[in-house]
Amino acid sequence: MEVPLSHKGKCLVSNEYIEYLVQTANRKMEENKTRIARFFSCLHTALQKRDRKSEKDQKERTDISVYTRRRRRPEVTEITVGGPCESPGDPETFISFLHDTD
Repeated sequence: MEVPLSHKGKCLVSNEYIEYLVQTANRKMEENKTRIARFFSCLHTALQKRDRKSEKDQKERTDISVYTRRRRRPEVTEITVGGPCESPGDPETFISFLHDTD
């Protein structure tokens, strides 16, 4: 509160008015103190909720697989190619290749 009470050393108001101003100023200070405490409490609660939500979101992100399959893999067929010295009983003479069919 900004209230002129004196000018050039001379008191402009009565003592009763000064007492009234002091009581009013003290009441306003108490109201502000209560508002500050309420603001702090609400801010503290909001930050705790945000931290819990952040922790929950972080846990959900770690529970989700990083890899996501974008499309189906093409079907794979096996092609067997034999060399000039093919022998049906000799497995080393056959080479297997994997081939994509599209």
